[in-house]
Amino acid sequence: MIGLNDILKGLTGKLTLLLLSTVSILLAVEWVAIWLTTDAENYPGVIYHTDDSEVELWCYDDKFNGTADWDLRLDHPLGTLRYAANINDDPRLEELDPRAVYNAVEVRLNELQFRERSESELMLELAREIPFTLIVGDSFCFGQGPRRRDRFSDLIEEKLVAQGQDHILYNSCVPGMNIQRIARVQREAVKRFGVPQRVVYSFTLNDPVRDAQTRMLEDSIYDLMHFRHNRFEATQRSLLWRSATLRWLGGRRAREQIAERTVAWYQQLYEDNPGWRQTARILAEMKAFSTEKRIEFALVVFPLFHQLEDYPLRNAHQKLANFSRENGIEYIDLLDLFAGKDERQYWVHPTDFHPNDRAHREVAAYLQKTLDW
Repeated sequence: MIGLNDILKGLTGKLTLLLLSTVSILLAVEWVAIWLTTDAENYPGVIYHTDDSEVELWCYDDKFNGTADWDLRLDHPLGTLRYAANINDDPRLEELDPRAVYNAVEVRLNELQFRERSESELMLELAREIPFTLIVGDSFCFGQGPRRRDRFSDLIEEKLVAQGQDHILYNSCVPGMNIQRIARVQREAVKRFGVPQRVVYSFTLNDPVRDAQTRMLEDSIYDLMHFRHNRFEATQRSLLWRSATLRWLGGRRAREQIAERTVAWYQQLYEDNPGWRQTARILAEMKAFSTEKRIEFALVVFPLFHQLEDYPLRNAHQKLANFSRENGIEYIDLLDLFAGKDERQYWVHPTDFHPNDRAHREVAAYLQKTLDW
């Protein structure tokens, strides 16, 4: 007959075996989490000043998804590099060795602070009565990440010239501009350079005017154009224990929640509120100004490169399409080009969701077919 001691010994052995198995599984999970989080660590884009006051280098690590002008592990002609900033505003990167972000894209600005040919070069070309298209917009058309020659505007111009059809596409896009500043660039450029054949407004979904509520939320949301890892860590410090597993699981869930709030913020930009009404008024004024000057005006809308297989911001695109139709604006929706695709193929970097050179090539081919050059 089995005694109580024998039963207890048996249970103890089973519990010990269960405990050892659980610890082994947890250690294995922790090891996998360490491997995953180590592999996921990326530097954001880092900006360096050079010895040429007109040139900055925008630099990325080995996760860069594009073509660089320079490899900073090798020689380059731009002299001493001096840290300027990084796209995450992360103070920990001020002493970073540039060779850690060796994929360097040259950003040369002209006297008007556009990433373009000089004003004197443009005026010489215009004196030859070459057809002229003005591109206005923000960082998407400025080309945050791609080389200048890999932007859609430069690619279209190069293709047209190669076909024997001289045409100037002057890219006056500047990062961080909203619709109010973009409208001013349109008017000032026409005044300065003369009347173009067409104005193309490269519209990004964060261009609208903010009302009080969206402006209040703007600084606290996750930006669908960047993943600011340092800010994410600061907000999740209570979750970031010593366990890589908890960091990975907590980070994954928090990122999903923040992205959901951000999508809601973008959707609010297109609701019937004072910000949208002012946005609509400015768009109508840009169209009216173009019509008055006998300039063709086209609104080209980029999607955000986020969940393209089940894109959550279709209503915003539809609102812009309806407004354009009602106001006689030529409307080209690049969501038609990218919907259903894998957005990761078009990111400059895992922390920078701006369109890379592949996206710009596809946009260039699409616009060359859809616009009448």
